[in-house]
Amino acid sequence: MAQKQVRTFLILEKIAGQEGIAVTDQEAEDRLKEMSERMHQKFDVVKQYYEKNGLLPEVKAGIIRDKALSFLLEKANIHYV
Repeated sequence: MAQKQVRTFLILEKIAGQEGIAVTDQEAEDRLKEMSERMHQKFDVVKQYYEKNGLLPEVKAGIIRDKALSFLLEKANIHYV
């Protein structure tokens, strides 16, 4: 299972790079705001935690994966049988 997750992550990261998919600081901040709302925590507390623990790159990586997956779904030709 872990190998499958790593492969998926690497593939989505590669696609994002090839397609020029990037994450802005504002998008990362918006994701942190969403997380703070779900956790019922103040935004500043959540942001400081992620900054202090060096977790912002992981937040951005998650956004890139989401964007790459959305890109693929937009381009996919899905035929239901």
